[in-house]
Amino acid sequence: MEKHKKNSLMMVIQMLTNNLLQEAVNYFKEREVYEKVFKKFLVKYEGLGHFGGTINFSSLTFNEKEQLEGFLQRDFTNKKNITISFKTLEKALENSKFSALTWEEIIKKFFNIQLISKKEKIALENEEKDLFFQEIISKYNENIAISWFKKLVANSQNGNNLILQNYRNNKKELKKTLENVFDSIQFIPKFMKNSSEDYQEILPIFAATATGNPHYFDEGTLGEKILTLFLIDFYKITKEDFLSYSEYKSKIWFEAGIIKDEVSNDVLIYGIKGIDNKNNIHQGIEDFSKRNEPIRLTLFNLQNLSKLFPYDEREEIIYIVENPAIFSLFIKKFPNRTVICGNGQIRRAVLMALDLFDINCKFYYSGDLDPEGLLIAQKLKNRYGTRLFLWKYEVELYKAHLSDIELDESRLKKLTSIEDPDLLSLKEEMLIRKRAVYQEQIIT
Repeated sequence: MEKHKKNSLMMVIQMLTNNLLQEAVNYFKEREVYEKVFKKFLVKYEGLGHFGGTINFSSLTFNEKEQLEGFLQRDFTNKKNITISFKTLEKALENSKFSALTWEEIIKKFFNIQLISKKEKIALENEEKDLFFQEIISKYNENIAISWFKKLVANSQNGNNLILQNYRNNKKELKKTLENVFDSIQFIPKFMKNSSEDYQEILPIFAATATGNPHYFDEGTLGEKILTLFLIDFYKITKEDFLSYSEYKSKIWFEAGIIKDEVSNDVLIYGIKGIDNKNNIHQGIEDFSKRNEPIRLTLFNLQNLSKLFPYDEREEIIYIVENPAIFSLFIKKFPNRTVICGNGQIRRAVLMALDLFDINCKFYYSGDLDPEGLLIAQKLKNRYGTRLFLWKYEVELYKAHLSDIELDESRLKKLTSIEDPDLLSLKEEMLIRKRAVYQEQIIT
């Protein structure tokens, strides 16, 4: 009986407290200035982890000042800048009919929220994030990519920002993409059991097999970005200066047996023989060379070759020119030579072709005499060392064929990267003359 009376009394007290709390909330909601006050102190709470500190106002209306004066029992009439400390609020509450309440109770009820500090909020968010990634790690614990992924989410791997940004934007979509990437790894040609080392697959076929969507790993998709990060870490191939990042990615995927871009990346070449991966003469290349016609080899063609060599087996020199017009002129004038056209840039297909030539073959490179041309020449020399000779890079030749094209400061600045001894004299002359010389002017 005594216990029952005690419980009943507690229920009455709780009811009275709830009524008083609702009365207090109604009081402050009827006076709109307190929403501003409470919001400012909530910001303080987030930083401090408790209510405290001081807030300021500089543009309260006369009516808002009156509302503050009524509860705080202070005169703000002639004050433009008003400062209120939390201690002032506490004292006013103690002297009011709501003294049985706390500001924490009132403010929680006022906004219908749970109070949480910034520190607590960050801890909860980190705990939620860790749980999110741990579920994926547990699910794919036997996957070949899981050690890379652990490093990635631990913020010690390239790509962490990409993952966290997508986690913040759309957790559900990120989870689905990560699962698709992990599931797809078993279908990567070079990772598949019982597959030939030479087995390769076109990207849309791989994507369709792995995900049911041939466009799932198209350039720029989240799936493509994440799988690229894994492959870069797995193969640890350094990006070459010649290659754009897109071509570098294609090279990494190619290592995995996936051909991202098999036809648009190509090289124009003349006067060659080719040996395929089965050690047979490539008859298609043979026929073009017999007819004294150039051939355009794509990555698709090149990946099926094991070796290239000059069509005239007595030759050991491969000429590399930058300009297609010079290429056409050269092969007509010297039909027994082997010539490659860089077509203004050294793309991956050009490098693949050059790498297929025997180590005894020498490369003679000629390009435009401008900052970009010198950079290409230097990069080729860095790659092929003593096998590569700079052809038509003499200072006197440059001075004799100056064009009307003036090099601006942004282009001249590129010359600061030129360090090859064979190019330094030309670099200095170019900085003085500030003119370009194009290949058409020096090779006739």
